[in-house]
Amino acid sequence: MTRNPKIQAAILEETAGRLYAFAPVALRRMMEMAVDPTSRDTFAAAKHILGAIGFGSKQTIEVNHAGTVDVSFQEVRAQIEALKKAGLQQLPSPVTIDMEPVE
Repeated sequence: MTRNPKIQAAILEETAGRLYAFAPVALRRMMEMAVDPTSRDTFAAAKHILGAIGFGSKQTIEVNHAGTVDVSFQEVRAQIEALKKAGLQQLPSPVTIDMEPVE
């Protein structure tokens, strides 16, 4: 019964409605914790509130790939001819990879 997509959609709709209805209560409690100097979770609450409104920590990840590809023109030409013999008359569009040389 719960595998029925209509039932799953109804459950999701009901659950989302209940969560949205609870949001003001949760926010009020989080704000109380953030300003309570006796709470162990003051910092975590303040950090969570700031993160929820876009003032959280940001992370930048930079990825660099380096390597070489050794392919001869003869190897490529032989592969193209083999594909044509196998019945592939039109080759797919080439993929362009934007690269800068690394020395």
